[in-house]
Amino acid sequence: MKKTSYYLILIIAVGSAIVSFWVYQKYFRAEETQLLFFKVERGSIQETVKVRGEVAAQKDFDLEFPFSGTVERIFVTEGQAVIKDTPLMKLETTDFEIDARRLKAVLAQKKSNLDKLTAGATAEDIRVNEAKVASAKTALEDAKRNIVDKLRDAYTKSDDAVRNKADQFISNPRGANPQLNFAVADSQLKSAIESGRVSIEQVLAAWKTSLDALNTASDIDLYTASAKKNLSETASFLNSVTLALNPLSPSSTITQTTIDTWRSDISTARTNVNTAITNLSTAEEKLSTAKSSLQVAEDERSEISPSLSRWM
Repeated sequence: MKKTSYYLILIIAVGSAIVSFWVYQKYFRAEETQLLFFKVERGSIQETVKVRGEVAAQKDFDLEFPFSGTVERIFVTEGQAVIKDTPLMKLETTDFEIDARRLKAVLAQKKSNLDKLTAGATAEDIRVNEAKVASAKTALEDAKRNIVDKLRDAYTKSDDAVRNKADQFISNPRGANPQLNFAVADSQLKSAIESGRVSIEQVLAAWKTSLDALNTASDIDLYTASAKKNLSETASFLNSVTLALNPLSPSSTITQTTIDTWRSDISTARTNVNTAITNLSTAEEKLSTAKSSLQVAEDERSEISPSLSRWM
């Protein structure tokens, strides 16, 4: 027991000594001054700092052009310092230069025309323009006479197609009850031809009456529209007649020769009516062109000298 107490006391004493020594070293012992010794020599004192990094621009700019193209020339090199408004590069502008020259030429021509208008038309300009107007008027009158002729011809061809060629095989064709001289299996087709003959007679009669008053001063457009309608009705009537003749065969009262003659005559009639339709359309286009040409000539005359209108 005594031996155990002896060891415990010894351990406590040693531990206290160690702790006391550590506290002394940590908090009470004065630090010794550390001295640095250098060999001094005469010379320049330099301080060098070595670092690693990247140089960043203060500002970044994106180069943009108002149009796309090919770079023709570069005026600066990479890393070169530049100041405001210094040109950096140039695009190839040949196409723009060509357009610019063309526009300058157009502008010069317009300016020349304006100068002429401002100064007034020359006597030669007036004579040339008056000749154009006179020629356009003559062409318009020719076109009017041409379409009047085609309107009358359209009636003539329609009248011949119905009253001469179709009426060969229709009894009482201009009466109230015309009848086909041969049998037709299709009763509706037969009825359409006979009633159509009554209608066509009325069309031809009214058409003839209106043409008696037709001249170049008439309302050509109105006459043309009416003629087109009449030609269409005539063509429709002849188409029905053709359908009736196609299956027709000889009988005790009708020979093959007669049938062939009827078919040939109706074929000719249809061709003539179609020709009249084409001729009328062509004449109508010619008249429209003549009107446009005269309008252009008169507009040019007004541009050259507005005072010309007082002389007409």
